[in-house]
Amino acid sequence: MNKKLNLLQLLLFSSLLFFSACTRQIDQPNNTSDTPDNPINTGRMELDGKALVTSVARINNLQNGDIELNFNELQAIFTVSKNNPSFQRILGIAREALNSKLPIKLIYTSYNKLEDLVWPNADEKASYLDWYRLKIVNPEPDRELIRSQLQLEEFNLAEWQNWRVFKLCIKTVPSFAAAQTIFNYCAAQGCYLGPTQEQPCIPFQYVIDGCFARAHKMRNIIENKFKYCSEKVFSYGNLDVKADKWGGCCVGWWYHVAPLIRVKTVRGVFCYVIDPGMFNGPVLLSTWLAAQGNTTCDSQSGVTSYSIQPSSAYTPSYTTDPNYTSTNTSLVNFNSQGETCDN
Repeated sequence: MNKKLNLLQLLLFSSLLFFSACTRQIDQPNNTSDTPDNPINTGRMELDGKALVTSVARINNLQNGDIELNFNELQAIFTVSKNNPSFQRILGIAREALNSKLPIKLIYTSYNKLEDLVWPNADEKASYLDWYRLKIVNPEPDRELIRSQLQLEEFNLAEWQNWRVFKLCIKTVPSFAAAQTIFNYCAAQGCYLGPTQEQPCIPFQYVIDGCFARAHKMRNIIENKFKYCSEKVFSYGNLDVKADKWGGCCVGWWYHVAPLIRVKTVRGVFCYVIDPGMFNGPVLLSTWLAAQGNTTCDSQSGVTSYSIQPSSAYTPSYTTDPNYTSTNTSLVNFNSQGETCDN
């Protein structure tokens, strides 16, 4: 899939929905962390392969009058044209869902092609809210990313990063060789390779969306198979990557997430990211962040903020998926979407 205006054409009542690189004004509520007395982990609500019950994360007002919609359970950026006959209705639903923190139903033909936005029925709403309220406690606040920091070697030191989440687990990876072993095993679970040891397989070949599910599956591998600490690193902004492993097309997201491990070296404990969808080995945190600002795809591309959260964090709303119910369902569904640059 190519990200921008001339490469993604989405039919919505005869109007275009497209990925956009326009300057945006962001309307976003403060995140809250509320956990019910008896949470039920039902996972994100997949409905017959053509609809998804999700929640609105942000509404971005573009300079040309169009709007971008960001959803907590989707990386893809959906743009609704101001010329769409249903523009005001869709905008009204999106605003009400954002302000009230109520779920909405996204109708789609594939994960990057939105057709409509409607309200879910009572059962769909209740099931989603039971899961959505299951969140990590006291998530870390996002930090602004200053681009010049990426040039500093100390930026990648766990000590320099100084996230309180690092104090939750001290069994770090003992060497880069051990980190490479972890990466190789995770990468070998790729669906495109055929039968895998882990089930379901991980659709690294479809980087258009689903990073949250891929990251959570790898988190399970790192912590339960290899017995090391891991965290999740979330990045936010106008993100663009060159999908060089899957055909070389440009892919755009509003956020991305991957497992982060701390690796001991002779020079200190460094932060490395495991992301086989983008790389062929573990990469330093600065490398991972910088790769999401590919200006050959979009001159305005770049990460504006990031956070390192406990590994249990699943989506940008910092919901979790302790039983991997949503994770496994999402991996299967995203694998059915094909390969990145064929979309």
